[in-house]
Amino acid sequence: MQYELEIPEENCQCHIDIEKDITDRKNGLMTFTLRVHDGRITDYNLMENVDAKTKYFSPQVVVREKQVVSYNYRKRA
Repeated sequence: MQYELEIPEENCQCHIDIEKDITDRKNGLMTFTLRVHDGRITDYNLMENVDAKTKYFSPQVVVREKQVVSYNYRKRA
């Protein structure tokens, strides 16, 4: 079987974005939504699954900074 895929000019950028997201993901679940109107892709939405337990409740490093305010005070004669 041979398949030929013709992509309309206005949909090329979306196809490039989807291919880039696929190569960035490499493995795992990828969920996205395409909104199409008259054969033209009008909206592309990539949804990410975030593991809240590891992202928000893992130990994190807290950095504290000391702030010093400097000013120049001169008495006027």
